[in-house]
Amino acid sequence: MSQTIKIPRLKDKVLIDCFKEIAVKLSNHKQTASTSLLGSASFSFDPANPEENEEVSELIKKNSELIFSLSLNVGGFLVRLYRGGTGEPKSPYTDDLQLLPGNDCKLSDNEKIEIGYTVVKKLKAIESGRTVGGKNSKEQEELASIHEATLSRLEELNEKLIFDSHEYRKNLETEHLSKLHALEEAFSTREQELTKNHQRLSEQLQEKEQAFEERKKELDSKSNTHARRQIRKDIISEIKKRQTEFKLTSGTNSLRTPVAASMLGLIVLFIALAGFSIRDFYHALTLNDTSALWIPGLKQVIYSFGAVGSILFYIRWQNRWFEQHSLAEFQLKQLELDMERASWIVETSLEWNDAKGNPIPPELLDSLSRNLFTPQGEKVESLVHPADQLASAIMGTASMVKLKTGNTEVEIDPRKLRRVKTETSTNNQP
Repeated sequence: MSQTIKIPRLKDKVLIDCFKEIAVKLSNHKQTASTSLLGSASFSFDPANPEENEEVSELIKKNSELIFSLSLNVGGFLVRLYRGGTGEPKSPYTDDLQLLPGNDCKLSDNEKIEIGYTVVKKLKAIESGRTVGGKNSKEQEELASIHEATLSRLEELNEKLIFDSHEYRKNLETEHLSKLHALEEAFSTREQELTKNHQRLSEQLQEKEQAFEERKKELDSKSNTHARRQIRKDIISEIKKRQTEFKLTSGTNSLRTPVAASMLGLIVLFIALAGFSIRDFYHALTLNDTSALWIPGLKQVIYSFGAVGSILFYIRWQNRWFEQHSLAEFQLKQLELDMERASWIVETSLEWNDAKGNPIPPELLDSLSRNLFTPQGEKVESLVHPADQLASAIMGTASMVKLKTGNTEVEIDPRKLRRVKTETSTNNQP
């Protein structure tokens, strides 16, 4: 049964697109399409791929109204378009579209409905005579029908837009709520993780603080031991350093220079005077006067004794300096040993106190610390010049010594001097 519907006049591209959509939807059936144009040109093409045909491609590019008739055969169902309608005169506003299911049509009812739906949707079919009020001519009725169909489509489009807007908003709200729930769940999960991490870190911090406090107490209990051991190490290190580089300062060494120069000058002076006295002695021998030999001989003896005494004193002075150096080195070594012994005694006392709970017995401590930091060894005797020794010997054997200095005469009694010295030492004792 054939059907004819009215459609408003449309561009060639819209018609070809409609037939292409029908061909794509029913691609499982055999399809053919043909068209005739103004100017009596006609050709066939593949409705599923119309762009592959060169004439159809040019027709689509022109986007005009050159198609005079267009037909599509899908599985025995014929769809045919006539520009201006099938009758005469041709309408300038509408076209006729015929739907002709053939006797050998292989389409199902659903596929036929799909063809009708696509035609109505794409080609905007209208219903003739659907107007308000009477019209004077057929053209006015067609134009009015087109307007009515257009208004109906606009209403449908408006309803569709409202429905789509509502659905879009509903989808947006649903998506927003789902994202909000997801964010809340993620926030809750993250909050729980952070709470657990905070609790774990707090426990670790408390453990570290507890370990630190215990370590601090342990170090506080051993602080005296560490400090004492460090002090002992520093003292031993300083003693070893002084043993390695034992020397006096340049200022102390420079103080010896005037004494050494004076002694050398004194020795040279006595030797020179002794030489002069020898010359005078030989000169007195040439005079054959024995009384004249006493004075040069006495001078020679005095000067020779002074020179020999000065040399001996200088040698003893240098030797005493070396003895003091060696004694100081021995004292440093003894101090190092005493420091080691004292440190060992302190450590032993602490261990005894920790193990026994009471201090080490005084008897044992006295035996361990005996002669600790006690100076031992020989002492360097005080240095005396031979002239001082001679004067001491003379004053020790003489009962009275008289010294005349100019017009003054001084008497010295050695025995009284020894008695005064003994009384002074007795009074100084506590």
